[in-house]
Amino acid sequence: MRIVGYSLLIVGFLWTAYVPLTVGPLLRAMESAYVRELSGPGAQQSYSAKDVISARMYGADDFSRFSRLGGIGALLMLAGGVLLDRAGRRTPAAPKPPSAATP
Repeated sequence: MRIVGYSLLIVGFLWTAYVPLTVGPLLRAMESAYVRELSGPGAQQSYSAKDVISARMYGADDFSRFSRLGGIGALLMLAGGVLLDRAGRRTPAAPKPPSAATP
């Protein structure tokens, strides 16, 4: 049970660390995709507020879908901590050796 608990803690930590490390490249990729779309050969020279707002909303939607995955790592770490706590409570304390009584 301890092995499963430690495994869940490690996997949860790695999962939680993965999300912030990949947000930057994800946002840059989204930005370059929108720049390509807006500056392509058939692109307009000026854009309406509706076009800009919709582009930002699409970007925010993509980002929110990706960032929802970060909570999975936290849940894995919580489950690992609970398992380790229960495993620690199950293990009986080692009996103390009898002490020599001196008169």
